[in-house]
Amino acid sequence: MRIFCMNTIACREPNLVHIIPNVVEQADILYINLIGYDHVPDVLVNHNVIVRRFDSLGSEGRFLYYNDINPNDYYFPIDDDIVYPKDYAEKLIYEIQRRDNKVVSCVHGSIQDMQYAKTEFFKTGLKIKRFSSRLNNDLRITIPGVGTSCFYKGTGFKISMDDFIASNITDVHVACFLEEQQIPVYAIKRDCNWLQELPKHCREIWSEPKPRNKINYLVERAFRL
Repeated sequence: MRIFCMNTIACREPNLVHIIPNVVEQADILYINLIGYDHVPDVLVNHNVIVRRFDSLGSEGRFLYYNDINPNDYYFPIDDDIVYPKDYAEKLIYEIQRRDNKVVSCVHGSIQDMQYAKTEFFKTGLKIKRFSSRLNNDLRITIPGVGTSCFYKGTGFKISMDDFIASNITDVHVACFLEEQQIPVYAIKRDCNWLQELPKHCREIWSEPKPRNKINYLVERAFRL
């Protein structure tokens, strides 16, 4: 099965009409975490969509349902400011399957220059491969953009909500968990604007200050620095 999960904040409700139709076509189940909404938008009324409402929830909430899925399921955390094409799930799953279901695939990702890892991980020395840009060949990366990623439960990748020691730094957490568990990550080749960016409408979580001490702890543990 293909399981999708999106966090969406109320100020980005206008984006849902552009995102949901394509996703629903590909998802056996689509979990939606509504954050700060006082209603359920009409576009979410579908038998494949399961909605929960929260007053607040960090980006790590996209993994709330990961441990409920079956060993042969594929799990897609997605964002509320990206339009995903109709062949999104098919292509990400293909890239996992052709590597014997032992990897994570993604679109957006970063390569970390490890000389900066101990104190500047995710801040200095990054080569970022943006989801909107063309990539001519698959590329092994360090940090997946979680909102453009696919996880196959059968890899044995283990994660729980208790593993997140700080909120809204999901990419860093996941990169460290994958490194610890020796699961490679590949950004897939694609054309320019295969994924399309939508308006932010409000402040992004990436503009918030990062808890460097917690990031450094995760990185030192995962990469054995």
